[in-house]
Amino acid sequence: FPMIWYYTANWIQNKKPISLVILILTLTFFGFVQVYYLALGLTFLIFTSVFYTIYKSRLPSLRRRVIGLVIASILPMIAYYLWVHFSGTTEVSDRPLRPDGFYDYTSSLRDVFIPIEGKVTDIINILIPIGDVNWSGYGFIGLATIISAIAGVWVLRDRIHEKEFLAPSLGVYLMAAFSCLLIAFCIPFKLVPESWMPNFIFQFRTLGRFNWVFYFVSSATSVWLLYILSEYLRKKSHSVIAMVFLLGMLFLWTSEGMGLQKRQANEVKSHGKLVNDYLSFENSYSKKLSEIGQKPEYFQAILAFPYFNKGSEEFYIDREGNSLYEASKIALDMHLPIAQNYLNRTSIHQTINLIQLLSDPLIPKEVIKDLKDDRSFLLVTVGNQFEEDEKRIIQQSRLILKNGDVTLYDLPLSAFKQQIPNIDSLKAINGVRKINGLNLSSSNNNILWKNFQGLNLKNKKHLLSLFDINNFPKNESIEVSLWINILQNHAAFPILYVDVLNENQQIIDSYECDPKISTDVIQQQVRAKIIV
Repeated sequence: FPMIWYYTANWIQNKKPISLVILILTLTFFGFVQVYYLALGLTFLIFTSVFYTIYKSRLPSLRRRVIGLVIASILPMIAYYLWVHFSGTTEVSDRPLRPDGFYDYTSSLRDVFIPIEGKVTDIINILIPIGDVNWSGYGFIGLATIISAIAGVWVLRDRIHEKEFLAPSLGVYLMAAFSCLLIAFCIPFKLVPESWMPNFIFQFRTLGRFNWVFYFVSSATSVWLLYILSEYLRKKSHSVIAMVFLLGMLFLWTSEGMGLQKRQANEVKSHGKLVNDYLSFENSYSKKLSEIGQKPEYFQAILAFPYFNKGSEEFYIDREGNSLYEASKIALDMHLPIAQNYLNRTSIHQTINLIQLLSDPLIPKEVIKDLKDDRSFLLVTVGNQFEEDEKRIIQQSRLILKNGDVTLYDLPLSAFKQQIPNIDSLKAINGVRKINGLNLSSSNNNILWKNFQGLNLKNKKHLLSLFDINNFPKNESIEVSLWINILQNHAAFPILYVDVLNENQQIIDSYECDPKISTDVIQQQVRAKIIV
């Protein structure tokens, strides 16, 4: 952003075409690095154009400068659109249209104007209760910036209504930055009905990042106001006071900056302890496998347990364990892909196809049809605590290598073959009988089934059905399950709750299931299951 701001100011002040060219290249380059950078830059340019037109309406060269900024806004957008359109990224059309978090990952006055912690925060908290920092919207501008700004404005209090009370055009940038800050606060979006807004806006779900613009511009503005204050004091023959105040602000600025750097450095160091191990291939698994005659080319992908799969805004499967670290380390070493997601807003059908690898044997595994050959998966397990679906797959694998908590298996594709049941034989084995008009089997996992298609589930807690199980044997369990539609324009799913009541209608036990952690998926549906 400082580059964008610098070349914008250079163009407005000097009207040099080279500044406009570099501005366009900067926006385009960083826009391709991360589209948020493009959004931040374009938003700042748009507001700068608007306020410059208002603030400098009498300038004869106004039109040329504003047109230049408009061109600098349009060309990077066209370049990005053409890349998206022709690079094949539009082939995956079932990414979530409205990701969750647009109204939550925002900034607030607390995130921008109050320190993270310390005595100042404690004092403010006594007078006005404040919450924790929202790290998605964090952008504290610093006490030195706030004090310098207040002091500078106090000096210029008689010139507030004059257009040139700040440096030339600095007022324009400050108003543009403040407008970006309002966007970081989710204003005006919170005031507009959600149905009125286009879907693409929701892709920028971390609006708090837009306060970065205000962070830089407010800091520069406060430096200018601090300079104005020091000049004011010197003219009043208070040079010593001016110097003390300047040094005090410099000390406060430095201590705040170093404090933040120290905090960030400690966080980096805590993660950095794993870096040497992660990048070290002295005792790599590829070498260990080669010693027993197993080449990496034998496998086509990695599957890691405890299982994880986070993607498409629908599924957040992240079972406890260190499998992501080990799987990614082995993937880097052996040049193998991982058949799991750990990334938001991925394709829904691609996510479903990957999760299906752990689905019930009755469910066909669609992703197997897309594989080019029949090479095995490399199954990587960490520890010895696994769920039932994981145990089922491990049992069909062949042990290759064990290294501490990490175990490698040869997982053949035959483990994912669909098991087509014979319904009549299942009924005979499980001894299906009727209780209260419901078909129940006598095995431990009994099934209660009811068609809920016709129900209107607008309420968060909607009673689907009541079942009387007074006459049900106490040594058996009941499975309450249903299939829920996976919708592209809805993030996550409704929660399934089951309450067990006694004869007096008092709740004696409660269960809940979030379908986002389920591994039973087929087509556009996911199975929610609770064992009572």
